This record gives sequence, C-alpha cells and structure tokens, in this order.
Amino acid sequence: MDWRVLTETLRASPLGTSTQTLVAALLLVGFGTLVSLVPFHSWAPGGYASAPAPAAMLHAGVLKKFGLYGLLRLALPLTPFGWKEIGWLVGLMLAGNILYLGLASLQQRDFRWLLGFSSAMHMGTVFLGLIAGTVLGLGGALALMVGHGFSAALGFAVAGEVGR
Repeated sequence: MDWRVLTETLRASPLGTSTQTLVAALLLVGFGTLVSLVPFHSWAPGGYASAPAPAAMLHAGVLKKFGLYGLLRLALPLTPFGWKEIGWLVGLMLAGNILYLGLASLQQRDFRWLLGFSSAMHMGTVFLGLIAGTVLGLGGALALMVGHGFSAALGFAVAGEVGR
C-alpha cells in the first residue's frame, strides 16, 4: 500500500460526500477509541490504573499519540468533506472530553486514576488544536503532545514508585 498513490488517487477522483462522511465517522470511532475521546474513553482510566507503571508510561506517553497521528495523517486528508459534515459531532465530543474528563480527574482520590482521566482529557485538547488547522493550533498541539508525553510518563513512574 503506497501512501502517495492512495492520496493521489483519492484527490483525482474523490469519494462522494456521504461516503466520506461514513468513512470519517468510522475512522473517528477507531482512532477516537485509541485516543480516548468521549464517549470511547471508558477503558482508559481503569486501564492506566491497573496496568504496571512501565506499560502505563509507554501507553500514555507515546502510544496514544498514534491515534492522533492516524487522524491527522489518514482521516483528515482522505475524507475532508466528511469531516466538514461531522464537525459538529467532533466539537461536541471534544467539549465533552475536555470538560467531563477534566472534572472527573478533579474528583479522583487515587493518583493513578487521576493520571488516567487527565491523560484522556489532554488528548481532547491536543485533538482540538489539530483540527483547528491553523499554525497556532498545530504548534500548540505539538507542544502539548510533547509536554504530555513527558509529564504522563513521569507521573506514572512516580505512581509506580509510590505504590511499591
């Protein structure tokens, strides 16, 4: 599968708007689950809390970013009209991600659960910067991804050491 050929083929003869909308929605479900966007987030906080510290560090610090990369590199360029159609839904999901998970993280008494909710919330903020499509939004998303990668990994490392 050559990425360049696929991109050129779809640009030369793009999919219809309804097909793009369906494909964009399916990609949003798949990558949204990996990124832990509301309502696909329920696995993340508990997964982080129960995982060994090195696994939680790797997943929160690095692997979550692959979902965002997939959305940015695959979903957005290949289905631009589909994303315009479901933009309102994505906006609601991101608002829910940032507000609900942010408030849920403030209610946590266990540090690992707090990190899990906070990590999922940060991915919504990063995704918001990415879909803004502006230089400032992309730069902010990149800075937040790097900062979140280090802080989440270090947070889970501290939680693992304290838990010993």
